[in-house]
Amino acid sequence: DHRHNIPRCYRCDTVVEPRLSEQWFVRMGPMAEKALAASKDGRVTFTPGRWTKVYEQWMENIRDWCISRQLWWGHRIPVWYCDDCGEAMVLREDPTECRACGSGGLTQDPDVLDTWFSSWLWPMSVFGWPDETEDLAAFYPGHSLVTAPEILFFWVARMIMSGLEMRGEVPFSQVYLHGTVRDIQGRKMSKSLGNGIDPLDVVAMYGADALRYTLMSNLGVGADIRLDHEDVEASFAPGRNFVNKLWNAGRFALHSLGQERVASLEEVAGDLTLEDRWMLSRLRHAEEKVDGELEALRLHGAAEALREVFWNEFADWYLEFVKSRLRPESDEASREAARSVLAHTLDRVCRLLHPIVPFVTEELWGKLPVAGERPEALIVAPWPEPDPKHHDPDAEARFSWLQDLIVQVRSLRKEYGAKEGQRIHVLVDCDAAGRAALEEGREALERLARIGSVDFGPAPEGEAGATAVLTDGTQVFVPLEGLVDLDQELARLAKEIERLQGQLAGTRKKLENEAFVSRAPEAVVDKEREKEASLLEQISKLEEQRDGLSGGDARTD
Repeated sequence: DHRHNIPRCYRCDTVVEPRLSEQWFVRMGPMAEKALAASKDGRVTFTPGRWTKVYEQWMENIRDWCISRQLWWGHRIPVWYCDDCGEAMVLREDPTECRACGSGGLTQDPDVLDTWFSSWLWPMSVFGWPDETEDLAAFYPGHSLVTAPEILFFWVARMIMSGLEMRGEVPFSQVYLHGTVRDIQGRKMSKSLGNGIDPLDVVAMYGADALRYTLMSNLGVGADIRLDHEDVEASFAPGRNFVNKLWNAGRFALHSLGQERVASLEEVAGDLTLEDRWMLSRLRHAEEKVDGELEALRLHGAAEALREVFWNEFADWYLEFVKSRLRPESDEASREAARSVLAHTLDRVCRLLHPIVPFVTEELWGKLPVAGERPEALIVAPWPEPDPKHHDPDAEARFSWLQDLIVQVRSLRKEYGAKEGQRIHVLVDCDAAGRAALEEGREALERLARIGSVDFGPAPEGEAGATAVLTDGTQVFVPLEGLVDLDQELARLAKEIERLQGQLAGTRKKLENEAFVSRAPEAVVDKEREKEASLLEQISKLEEQRDGLSGGDARTD
C-alpha cells in the first residue's frame, strides 16, 4: 500500500481524479526565447527588480502550454472534425465542408480555450486586432502595465510572448508589480476567512480620497499592505486625517484669497518676504521630489513628499506666518504678495495631489481665483514643472532658523507651565544672520511663540531662567521671574524627582537581583532596562529645570 495526498477542488472540495486524455497544446519554446531576449536587452523592465530573475527563470524553463479546457463556458476551440474522414481543421471562420473530402458533416471540438489564451491577446484585441486599425497603430505598444505578481507568468509573460509573436513588438516596456492588501496578521483577504474590507464601505464612511491616500501612502514598491478589518477606522485614519486637513486648510486659503484677481508671481517679485521665498523654494523641492518618486514608481514616496509640503510646511507654517498679512488692513503690497504665493502654492499642490486625491483637489482648485484662462478641469491641467528661479537655499536656511527658534520657545513655555496667553521676554544670543532673520520674522515670531519682547545678547549670570540651544548653536534664554511661581515650581519639581527616584530604586533592585535577571524572560528583563533608562532621562531633565529655576546650570536641548 502507498499513502498519497488526494487532490481536491479548491471551490467545492470534490476529489479530483487524474486521467490521461488528448488535449491541445501550444509549443512555447520559440516564443519564450524571444520573450527572454526582451528582458535581457531591456525592452521590458520589471519593478521591483527582483521579479526580473523570476520571469527569466520561467522563460528559460518553459514548457508547452495545454490550452484546452473541459468546461461549459469559454471561447470554443476553433477546431472542426470531419465526421466522414476524420480530418481536423483549425480555421478563423466556421467551415461549411471538409477541405479533405468535401463532406458537410462537421463537428466542432467541444473543449474551450484556457482563459489565459484569450487574455494574452488583450493588448492587441482591444484595439481591433487582427485588423490593422487606427487605434492599434496609435496605442500599441503601450508603456506601463500595473498588476499583481501572482499572475506574472499566467498573464504578463504570455502577453509579452504573444505580442512579440503576433506584432514583433513587446506590448509594454514597463511592468509594475504591486503588493497585496492583507489583514493585520498578513493573511490574504477572503470571504471564507471573513477578514475582508469592502472598499465601498470605506468610501461611504470616509470618502474615496481617504481610501486612495491611505493605500498610496502605504504602498511601498512591491510591498504588501496590512489593514485591520476589525478596526477600519484606525486603518484608514491616515487618509481621513490628511483629506480633512487638505479640505480645511484649502477652504481657509480660499476664504483668505477672496474673489479678487490674484497677481502673478512676476508682478509681486519685489515684495516677496522671507516666508514667501521659503514656501516657493520648498514647493519647488517637492515638485522635484514627487517627479522623481513617480518616475521610480515609489508611489508611497510621492504621497509622503506631498504630505510634507502641504501639511508640515504649507498648512503648519506658511499659513500661520501670513495670516496677519492677509487681513484687509495690512500693507497692500505685502498682502498681494502673500495672496499670490498662497494661490500659486495651493494650485500646484492640488495638481500634484490630484492623481492620488482627485475629488477634494478638483473642488478646491475649481474655486481658486486666477488671472486669465485655465483648463476646464484639473484632470486635464498641465503637470507642474519645477521653476529653477524659486530655488532659494538662503531663504530656506534663515526660515529654518526661525522655525527652530519658535519650536524651542514653545517647548520652554510648555515645560515651565507658562499660561497660554501670557507674553514672555526672550533673550537671543546669535550672529548677524540670525538677527536679520529674526527681524524679518519678528511679527510672526512674537505672535506664534507669544513673545512680548526680544533682546539680543548672552544670558545674565545667576538669573533664574530657562535656556535652549538651537541647531546652529544660538542660545535662547527665557527669564522665569514673574513667569512662574519659583518656590512653588521648585517644590513641585523636588516632589516629582523624589517620586521618580523611588521608581528608579525599585527598578534597579530588580535588575541587581541575579535570580530575576537569569530566570525572567528576556523580553521582561529588557523592558525593565528600558524603564531604567527612561527614568534616568526624566530625572535628568527635571534636575536641569530645577537648576534653571535656581539660577544654576541651564537646560540644554
